[in-house]
Amino acid sequence: MVPTKSSATTMAQSGSYIDNPKSPASKEDTTMLPFAGGFRFERMDHYDPSALMGRAYRNFITGVVQMKNLKDFPEFCLVDLWTRNRLVGDCNTYSEDRFLFRPVPLLYRTWTYHDLFRQRKVVQSSDDTAMIKYVLKQRVIDAPVGAAGSWSPIMLYSFSVVAATLTGNFPVVFYGISLIPIFCFIGLITNVPKFYYYQRLLALPFRIIWLVVLASAPNEEGSGVFTFGIMLAILLAVIDFVMGDGKMLVNYRLLCNYELFRQLPNRVFICKRHGAAYMEEQFGDRGRVDECITGMGSWDKTFMLLAEVHGILVELRPVKREEWDFAADEFLDTFSPKTFVGLDVFGTKHASANDIEDPIMQSEEDTLMNWPRMSYQDLGTLS
Repeated sequence: MVPTKSSATTMAQSGSYIDNPKSPASKEDTTMLPFAGGFRFERMDHYDPSALMGRAYRNFITGVVQMKNLKDFPEFCLVDLWTRNRLVGDCNTYSEDRFLFRPVPLLYRTWTYHDLFRQRKVVQSSDDTAMIKYVLKQRVIDAPVGAAGSWSPIMLYSFSVVAATLTGNFPVVFYGISLIPIFCFIGLITNVPKFYYYQRLLALPFRIIWLVVLASAPNEEGSGVFTFGIMLAILLAVIDFVMGDGKMLVNYRLLCNYELFRQLPNRVFICKRHGAAYMEEQFGDRGRVDECITGMGSWDKTFMLLAEVHGILVELRPVKREEWDFAADEFLDTFSPKTFVGLDVFGTKHASANDIEDPIMQSEEDTLMNWPRMSYQDLGTLS
C-alpha cells in the first residue's frame, strides 16, 4: 500500500513516536518498558552541522580510514528523518517505522570530503551540493572490503626483511633495509584521495627487484639457516603480491561512483550508483526505501539514500528486524538507551516527499535547506 500523507503521519506518531518530553512515556514511566518488550532511544543533543569535518584520516600503512578526535562527540546508531525528540516502542512498532535508518559510513568518500576541507579547496559553483557531487563522482570502493588490498607493502616486507637477516648476506640485508624508507616515502606521498590507489603500483619495481635479489643470493656455505631465511623472505613477498595486488585486482569490479539526482532538506540526497553491478549479489540486499520518503514508485538496487551527518557521509539503510531484536536485547542487558540523530526532514506538515515538493511547502523547504553550513569563503578551487 502506498502511504498517503495522513497514513505516513499516523504511522510515525504511533508506537515509536513520542514528541512531548512530558508525555506518558516520561523517564519515570519507562521503567516498565523492558517488561513490555519495549526499549527506547534518546535524541542526540544539538551539535554544529559540520562538527566532524576534517576528522577522517587514512592510515597509509594499513589503508584503513578512521575518524579521529571523537571524544567530544557521542556515538549514534540510528538516523531519524521524522521530527521527534525520542523513540519509544517495541520491535514490531520500530519495524513498521519507515523513517528510521541504520547509518553506514562511506569511509573513503568521507575521507575525500574531509581532505578537500583540510586542503581548503572547493568546486566553483553556485550549487550548494557541488562539493557532494564532486565527491560522489570519484570512483572508490564503498563495499565492506576494508582497504581492498590498497595497504602498503611495508606491512609484510618488514617481516620479509627480518627473515632475510638470517642469511647473513650483507648485500641482501642492506637492500632489504633500504626498502623500508622507500615504501614509507611512497605511502606518504600517495596518501591522498587522488593517488592512494597507485601506491602498490609505484612500489612494484622495488618489490620485483627484492625477489630477484633473494632468488640470486648465493649460499656459499650450504647453510640450512640461510636457505630457511631466503625461503621465508620469498614466501612473505609472494603473500604480499597475492593479498595486496591480487586483492586489488579482484576488488576492482567494486569501484563505483554516484549520480545525485534528487535533494531532500537537511543534506539528504537520493543517488544512483554507476559500477559495482554485482555488489548486492556478493554482500546482500541493502533494503528498500519507502515511497513516502523518495516520492518514487520503485526503488532500484542501484539507488542509495545518502545523508551528510555532521560532516560524515553515510548511506541510510532500512533497519532489519533482526537488528531491532539485537537492539532490544542490548537494552535489556544495560537498560541504557542508545542515541539517534534527528535530521527533521519530515514532520506533521510535510509527511512525505510529495509534500516537500508541493508549492505550498516550497518556502518551508527553502528554509530547511538553507540551515547554517560551514563557510567556504576565500578558499582554493578544484581543477
